[in-house]
Amino acid sequence: MQDLSLYSSEKIYYSYRLGGLGSRFIGLILDSLILGVAYLVLGGFTAAMVGVFGGALSEKLIIVVVAVVLILYFLLSFGYFIFFETIWNGQTPGKRAAGLRVVRRTGEAVTFGSVFVRNLMRIVDALPAGNAIGMIAIFFSENRQRVGDMVADTIVVREKNLSEPVILDSFSVSADTDMGEHLRAYIHLIDERDFNLIRDFFARVPKMKPEAVDAAAEKIARGLAGKLGLPKGETINPADFMKTIGSMYRER
Repeated sequence: MQDLSLYSSEKIYYSYRLGGLGSRFIGLILDSLILGVAYLVLGGFTAAMVGVFGGALSEKLIIVVVAVVLILYFLLSFGYFIFFETIWNGQTPGKRAAGLRVVRRTGEAVTFGSVFVRNLMRIVDALPAGNAIGMIAIFFSENRQRVGDMVADTIVVREKNLSEPVILDSFSVSADTDMGEHLRAYIHLIDERDFNLIRDFFARVPKMKPEAVDAAAEKIARGLAGKLGLPKGETINPADFMKTIGSMYRER
């Protein structure tokens, strides 16, 4: 096991346990099995269609059908990873089963762009066969990165280091106060990225250096207050303020 300590763009200290070659290989095997089933379904459907209609198709049309099928295989091979890592925030079914997640090297959640790049580079990682270059890169690179991770600036970490936080269900700011009314009126300005920042902060507090917790909470709360149009200094305790925003966002 290898740990990686870093600061995010929000100057928050994080400590991760990187995914090793073994766990990543297990995740890849599971994803490959799922893809194998999809390939069989696509191949079986194509064979059935050719068997039924093949006699009525010209040679040129058969070539077109084969080309379309090959394109579908290619899209499936790359689209599978891009699709799941995008909608599942860095996970595929195989990674989820293996307890792994892809994050940016800053510690933040992956974007579609980073997911697209890291998976497009699977072409290189797969060379010359059996993902040889990718496995060699993971084994020898400092942060256990394959070529796709290096280009996309991503890392693969153990999921247990990214546990879901508990955000208070009750508001820390009474709804009938001026601040409560203001937050309710402008909570629509808070988006999923803001909520994820709050969520990730509370999830990682146990892993942060004690002296960094207060500074990070104040920085995040100050940014949220500015986005909501609150005058400078008109916030409660930063942690309580973030919990309030998180609660309101979930209940809106």
